[in-house]
Amino acid sequence: MILEDSPTDAELLERFLKKEVPGCIVMQVNSKKSFVKALDNLLPDIILSDHSLPQFDSAAALQLARRHYPNIPFILVTGTVSEEFAVNIIKLGADDYFLKDRIKRLPAAIATAIQKRKSENSIRNSEAIRRLIMNSALDAIVCINTSGRIIVWTPQAEKMFGWKEAEVTDTQLTDTIIPRQYQERHREGISRYLATGEMRIMNKVVELTALKQSGEEFPIELLVIPIKENDNEFFCAFIRDITERKELEHKLLEQQRTEQLKITATALEAQEKERNALGLELHDNISQILVGIKLILSRIKNNKELVDEIVATSLSYLQIAIDENRKLAHTLVTPDLVAEPFTDQIKSLCRTMLEVTGITVTLDTTRYNDNSLNDKMKIAMYRILQEQCTNIVKYAKASAVDIILCNDDKNFKMTIADNGVGMDTGKITAGIGLRNMNSRLSIFNGTAKIDTKPGKGFRLSIETPL
Repeated sequence: MILEDSPTDAELLERFLKKEVPGCIVMQVNSKKSFVKALDNLLPDIILSDHSLPQFDSAAALQLARRHYPNIPFILVTGTVSEEFAVNIIKLGADDYFLKDRIKRLPAAIATAIQKRKSENSIRNSEAIRRLIMNSALDAIVCINTSGRIIVWTPQAEKMFGWKEAEVTDTQLTDTIIPRQYQERHREGISRYLATGEMRIMNKVVELTALKQSGEEFPIELLVIPIKENDNEFFCAFIRDITERKELEHKLLEQQRTEQLKITATALEAQEKERNALGLELHDNISQILVGIKLILSRIKNNKELVDEIVATSLSYLQIAIDENRKLAHTLVTPDLVAEPFTDQIKSLCRTMLEVTGITVTLDTTRYNDNSLNDKMKIAMYRILQEQCTNIVKYAKASAVDIILCNDDKNFKMTIADNGVGMDTGKITAGIGLRNMNSRLSIFNGTAKIDTKPGKGFRLSIETPL
């Protein structure tokens, strides 16, 4: 049974299964209602479920499936799911999970899941069949009696742990694969179950560590099932080596930490640059103007007849200082998108940064819908444009700049092109400005593309999904 609300994905999965698993019969359902109806009228050998469906998800589907048929294998097959969710759904009782772009391993997983579930039933009925199924399972299977002594040790267990069956049969499990830190808990768990029937880790998938014959400790995924056969009672453990999974998780975590450190370092460097720029602006511009005013005013003592002229000059310089301070504040303060629309903020930025220097600006917003961007994205785009305007004024020697904002239902695009001196693309480095842009864009999964040549101007193209 396939639980999938995308007709295209369901059709592709059905074709794949019929090709890779000859003779299989596939039934498709696409909602909670059709899923429940199918469970009431059909006994499938296995259930393949997508994660997210309208008002229904794989965790709820698993719960319903277990309520109807506790032993039917259940595998999550989805396009995207977090590692945390995948681990949790395995712990809830799913047999496995796969991403749709790694579907080639699905037939083997189906076979393993079916074999595991069959072994749980067959072990109650026939020793010969039990041995056959357990020995063909991909996971290691180890069974112990109520005294903790090993009674079943499959070939997969031999391969995983290093001991031959003859070496461990009738020996205590605590003397073989259980690390010292778990041994007492193991004994207490068996005693508690036999006395009260209370199960803490039984019938649940848990992650622990186990010991190899060499003494090496490694991570495993463990499912323990209590079994009663006639007057006998014993416990069977399905064990999977998850070393590769843990290594991958560790690598992903390290990559995330590394990327976070890079982002943090870039942010701190950018803040330091802004502080330095602010200090230079205050020292080299506003402070110098104020010092000049002070010197002019000091002349009044010895030049009483020039009071009017000196005051007028001082007022003129004070106005310049006020204008410079306003310009500096405008650069640093976050745009007020409530008081002034985003497009008006862009026009004001172009006027105060570009047009005042004699650069002609053409702004095209005919294909832009202001409701398409949230406030965080607008501020990010504003800062990117502000950074590029600074670059143009400092380095481009341009006389004209064209800015285009546009969007469709899926993406927003911003293009900033000047007719300045351009540069050799081979000399473009990841300077602070470019890193700042990429850091802002990374939050929204956006991209930046540069198109420039010496003497051919500079074009910066920004694109981010909505």
